[in-house]
Amino acid sequence: SARRDAKGRAPGDPDFDAKTMRCDLTSGPLSKLTATQLRWWEVKRKHADCVLFYKIGKFYELYHTDADVGVAEAGLVYMKGFQAHSGFPEMA
Repeated sequence: SARRDAKGRAPGDPDFDAKTMRCDLTSGPLSKLTATQLRWWEVKRKHADCVLFYKIGKFYELYHTDADVGVAEAGLVYMKGFQAHSGFPEMA
């Protein structure tokens, strides 16, 4: 698996920290995201074990695997875009 914690440890390592996630925000696909989406990743990589509801304007949005959880567990619908995301209005 390509999954690594913040210190680069794989899930099989006894010191693996599932609460964190290593992700490069300066190169590759993540470097092409909007400032708001990058901020989501900055928070998510420190809280990888949580589903992060990110408020943007009057909407709560979920990205990446959190969007998958929202669709599967809460009946949300994927929004259009190149990355998985789902959400709902604050007054839903």
